[in-house]
Amino acid sequence: MVVGTSSTTAAPFCYNDGKPLDNDALSACLEGIKQARKDGKLPELDVRASDQIGVGVPKDLAKKGWFALTNGGSGGQTALAGGAQGEVVTGVTYSGSKSAGPLMSSNDVTSVTVVSQDKTSQEYYAVWAFDLKNKNS
Repeated sequence: MVVGTSSTTAAPFCYNDGKPLDNDALSACLEGIKQARKDGKLPELDVRASDQIGVGVPKDLAKKGWFALTNGGSGGQTALAGGAQGEVVTGVTYSGSKSAGPLMSSNDVTSVTVVSQDKTSQEYYAVWAFDLKNKNS
């Protein structure tokens, strides 16, 4: 995850050694992310509306496919990588830099979720979660 001139690297919050995550594991993963967010244990970076944001994934997962979303923007959920509805992209390891302003939530924190999903089978392989602390200046 890159924000402005800062970056952080994190292992996936949920990963099954390269095997697909079943529905139970995916549900447990999402609950675990909620709890980690509540406990302040997710990777964090400061973000300002003038910053550029980008996210990358490892090549092996990029080959399968992935997308990234924030909980901000006009629709309450905005694509950071992938199409407007979070469509899966393949082969690309970096989202490119996007203006943070339209991606930020109106709250103090913008949540970013990155998901590795096989474009063909629709199976999920990994989930990352980050929190961006919204700053005014």
